[in-house]
Amino acid sequence: MHTITLCQETQKDLLAANYSLCDAPSFRSFLKYKEYFGEAVISAEYRDNKNSHKFYRVIAKPNGFFVNWGRVGTNGRNQAVSLEEAERRWKSKLAKGYKKKQGFEGTPFEKAREIRKVANGYQVFISFDHATVVPLCVLPLRSVMKLLENSPLT
Repeated sequence: MHTITLCQETQKDLLAANYSLCDAPSFRSFLKYKEYFGEAVISAEYRDNKNSHKFYRVIAKPNGFFVNWGRVGTNGRNQAVSLEEAERRWKSKLAKGYKKKQGFEGTPFEKAREIRKVANGYQVFISFDHATVVPLCVLPLRSVMKLLENSPLT
């Protein structure tokens, strides 16, 4: 995914909403997403040169945190955990070589390059090459937050 540039007005609105401007998806931004929307999921996958293709998810729900893991293509196993245990396990998986999953792969949002505040929301611009930036759509602030959960910022 391309790096996204935010205009100053958008940055101010996100900060006013207590949004954390950091590279995402990070565990911290995952928690911020749960705070705004009540539920959140952060996912990673591991694949080696042999036969291993595994997934790991941390799921935040109003009633607690859960981890879900297993082979890709299965439902995997589930376990309720504390916030501290969920974060410890997440960091452990990344240290073992799991790669964070990007939520917008294969969609136009994968090419998002810039977000500017406009009268009725926030205009998302995409780029098909590195020279041309074209408007895609106008989103409300909460949708901008969701998009940023899966995109590095500049």
